[in-house]
Amino acid sequence: MVRAEDACHDLNIRLVDLFHDARLLLTPTCAAPPPAKSLSGAGMINGVADYNWVRFTYPFNMTRSPAASVCVGRSSAGLPIGLQLVGPQHGDLVVIRSAAALEAAIGFDEVAPGGG
Repeated sequence: MVRAEDACHDLNIRLVDLFHDARLLLTPTCAAPPPAKSLSGAGMINGVADYNWVRFTYPFNMTRSPAASVCVGRSSAGLPIGLQLVGPQHGDLVVIRSAAALEAAIGFDEVAPGGG
């Protein structure tokens, strides 16, 4: 547990350095589109089933960095594609304002299909 906490702390120090030069970090939200029910939770990455298809969110959860995901379009199968905006610790307002501005600029205003 201590090693895991140390790893999170080391990653946080690297992010602090990064945010001296950048206001926001932009990444894909996920490494793959949402998986089909038949894959039992595994996403398809380059044609290979991978249960770690959400790996781009972990570092920022572990470092308590504020992040938001904005839907920027849909895959060829109609599934949502997200862009993750990450800010420095205590930079919540920058992330929220940037996400709102991006949503307004994109104009992607569709309501996600219901699963009912």
